[in-house]
Amino acid sequence: MTKPVLANGFDVRSLQPILHDPDFCLETTCELFFKSKIGDSTTVGVTALNGERYVIKRYNSKGVLHDVLSQFRMSRAKRNWLFSLELQRIGVPVVPPVALLEKRIGPIKTRAYFISRYMPGVEAAQYFSDDNPAQEHWSAVLKKIASISQQLKKAKIKHRDFQPGNVLIMNHEPFLLDFDYLFKINRSDAAFEKIHQRQIKCFLRNLSHSPTAKAMFAAELQALGDNV
Repeated sequence: MTKPVLANGFDVRSLQPILHDPDFCLETTCELFFKSKIGDSTTVGVTALNGERYVIKRYNSKGVLHDVLSQFRMSRAKRNWLFSLELQRIGVPVVPPVALLEKRIGPIKTRAYFISRYMPGVEAAQYFSDDNPAQEHWSAVLKKIASISQQLKKAKIKHRDFQPGNVLIMNHEPFLLDFDYLFKINRSDAAFEKIHQRQIKCFLRNLSHSPTAKAMFAAELQALGDNV
């Protein structure tokens, strides 16, 4: 097993029960978000340690061919880790990263884990539902999400899954999560604009369950100069 990489403010000793055997935590002490079964690409659970709660995300095998190909590219756990740090650096609010752990047998990568803080919020898809009594906050929250989309555009970061399910709302503040499918794109501003437009239209499509929220988000995007 490789030495874990930790975010500032954390040390191996305080996280030892998780880092020593994250599988044991997932199997015995975690409240699972996604239970592991054949075909699942990840297993995600919440565990408590020293009065704090952490999310453990394990990246499971997708089969022999995937395992072979994964030896020659960055793991999804590492991508999640690196982009969480990069987004923090440029001021995008994210669920705080805690640690990256990659298991190896010699040079061969086996399993990888991304550990983050647990934040007791709700996904934006649930937050922007017509039965939410906090609709007076929607406009301000959607304005912040629109601003996040502009930050991604400025940094030329492509988010292949920019949708409400990957935005956590806590205390009426949005936080991005799940960076498995983020990519840094080195293209011209004009070329990246097409990518940006696809991203915001994806988010809009996934707000179709709430016409009010969808219209609000479109208005916020237009106020920032987007053509929607």
